[in-house]
Amino acid sequence: MITLPPPIILLIEMQRRGAAADYSQVIQDGNVTVRHARNRQAVKGELPSIGLILVSDDPQVSDQQRNMDEVVREMVVDVQADIELATEDGGEDETGLAMLMIMIAIFLRSLKDEENASWLGGLCDWISVDSLEPSDRSTADAGRMTRAIRVLYRTRSDDENVLLAAGVNG
Repeated sequence: MITLPPPIILLIEMQRRGAAADYSQVIQDGNVTVRHARNRQAVKGELPSIGLILVSDDPQVSDQQRNMDEVVREMVVDVQADIELATEDGGEDETGLAMLMIMIAIFLRSLKDEENASWLGGLCDWISVDSLEPSDRSTADAGRMTRAIRVLYRTRSDDENVLLAAGVNG
């Protein structure tokens, strides 16, 4: 029987941690909808929101393998923030980018478990932060920004559906 594949386990944990984060630094009530994109864009009723978009999941070159029984994989996820922008003359966010960048930063911080210095509670080995891209779909009223992240995790070499992480399958 095949259980949830590792990318799904990781995405669900990212969503869970991101939804529990406190965004009150940039959002008055601190509430941000964190969801999986599911091939659609955020709608007005969901704003402010962060969407998680799976871009790719690939095995890494053999020199990163720890041993013959494990394969290091790299999952790329776009973290897409959407927000209704305050008016330009309001002085809250002159560029229309600051709130988006801070929302993404808060989300990324939620993925790190500071108590035991692990990512996603030990489900993955490392998360690195990649490019930050303002969206050409941003308007004067609604802003969008995407930050790519790379999630390194391990699976069994004979079965990529078995996540090797503390307390999970091995």
